[in-house]
Amino acid sequence: MEPGSLFSPGRPALIVPLTGTNQVELRGQISRIPQAADLVEWRLDLLREYHNPAYLREIVEAVAPVIKLPWLATCRSKHQGGGSQMVPTHQFETMKMLVKAGASALDIEDDFSLATEALAYAHDLGVVSVLSRHYFAAAEAEKMDRESIYNWLAAAHERGAQVAKLALTITSTQHLLAVFTAMENYYRDTAGKRPFLVAGMGPLGTASRLVGGVFGNCATFAVLPGAEPSAPGQVTAALQAEVLSALGKEES
Repeated sequence: MEPGSLFSPGRPALIVPLTGTNQVELRGQISRIPQAADLVEWRLDLLREYHNPAYLREIVEAVAPVIKLPWLATCRSKHQGGGSQMVPTHQFETMKMLVKAGASALDIEDDFSLATEALAYAHDLGVVSVLSRHYFAAAEAEKMDRESIYNWLAAAHERGAQVAKLALTITSTQHLLAVFTAMENYYRDTAGKRPFLVAGMGPLGTASRLVGGVFGNCATFAVLPGAEPSAPGQVTAALQAEVLSALGKEES
């Protein structure tokens, strides 16, 4: 699958995360997916018994067919803000199962020891690969200046990722401006042909989620009604859809 079928630089797709811990919660969230949503991110690492292979397969077989939008499969590791502590080989096998279950895109963390193999697998199966990195701690995030952000996006694409996703806590207004500048420069230098998503976290990071498409973002994440944010700084799907409409999503 070409990334442009799901993600177009400068025309942000609205992604709503599924964060349910069991089948009942997941089905409830799926029933509340708004019409404005373009994709779903399924955070499987948040499942109550994520590390139980039989339970995980049962949940996937029951829930995947109910998701009517294209979906991004995410198994976020604990050190990048998620709940997964699987050994790499089991993690990779889980990724394969999710692709076979119908995932349209696969989140692959940049420091995953089998990232190269996972990127190649996604490519071979026609699934959009999203190489990701998350900096929650302010001390780490503030080291990501304009040049570092630009270089990380370029390196992610050079590794074979179809979409580069970087999430980081925004520590100041100056930091936010550096993020926007890096995004705009990368979007310009790649002629809008390399999809990326830079998501700011925290109160100041909300701005990047609302108007990131102006600077080249190909997607943004927003919260379903009645659900908890999957990352700090996310706004409601209703507000995000309203902002995208006001900014002229279809004309960006």
